[in-house]
Amino acid sequence: LVALGIEAGRVTHSHPTGFLGSLTAAVFTAYAMEEVPVPEWGWRFMGEVLPMAKQYLKSSRDWNDVKGTMEPFEKKFARYLKLRGIDKPGGTPSWPTPFGVAERDKFYTSLSFDGWGGASGDDSVLIAYDAVLACNGS
Repeated sequence: LVALGIEAGRVTHSHPTGFLGSLTAAVFTAYAMEEVPVPEWGWRFMGEVLPMAKQYLKSSRDWNDVKGTMEPFEKKFARYLKLRGIDKPGGTPSWPTPFGVAERDKFYTSLSFDGWGGASGDDSVLIAYDAVLACNGS
């Protein structure tokens, strides 16, 4: 799944932000199918899958080109998990009050690469993950 998620993303995105977003979407889909509790997805991805992705990329064609550009994806993802309180096992997601449309839009814009929330491989998966977390299984 790691190799497939990365290589599927590389079809259209040569930058780690894009192909790691593809990997995240593939892994989160697998977690959903395996009925892994949603709050666990993020820390499992960061602690289990991302190290495997790095190992795979080290053996791939352009590790020297991508190794220095993965950090922003990792930092943004880690910051999001900590903000939501789900950066480690047993965490329960939390949101500020109020967190209506205007607050969500401002938050999602803050995650964005260029002021357009959801237009990049990292913020798009975080926005989707935030929505799945917020629905609380319903």
